[in-house]
Amino acid sequence: MTTVALWLFFNIGIVYELIPGFIFASIAIIVMSLATGEPPEVVKQEFQDATGSSGLRVENPDEAGTPSDD
Repeated sequence: MTTVALWLFFNIGIVYELIPGFIFASIAIIVMSLATGEPPEVVKQEFQDATGSSGLRVENPDEAGTPSDD
């Protein structure tokens, strides 16, 4: 958001402001993921329990529930 605001404030019309915003956000994600450590084992286990071994949540049709369960 800051990149887009600065891009518009300084009227840099070379490219559409969303492009540098996306690039700088991607760089920030990479830098922060490299700068921080791995999550604690408790967090990893909780994620594993919530998503299953594949990382994707797959529900058994018998356990999936129905719209009337809401």
